[in-house]
Amino acid sequence: MTTQLEQAWELAKQRFAAVGIDVEEALRQLDRLPVSMHCWQGDDVAGFENPEGSLTAEFRLPAIIRAKRVMPPNCAPIWNKR
Repeated sequence: MTTQLEQAWELAKQRFAAVGIDVEEALRQLDRLPVSMHCWQGDDVAGFENPEGSLTAEFRLPAIIRAKRVMPPNCAPIWNKR
């Protein structure tokens, strides 16, 4: 017995096939395509606050976003100073 997800996947493949798209071949081609994922969404929250800072592989964005979201209003002017 197939799951609802598997049934939905098969239906989607059939619909793409109806307009001439081979989903499995498209996925094979995508698998060979190098992709670089960037994490720029934090710029909407914090911007480039330290342009002289070094670039690192550390991922601290969720903590920064949470800190800004829950920060007391009286701290915001200090945090947002540039």
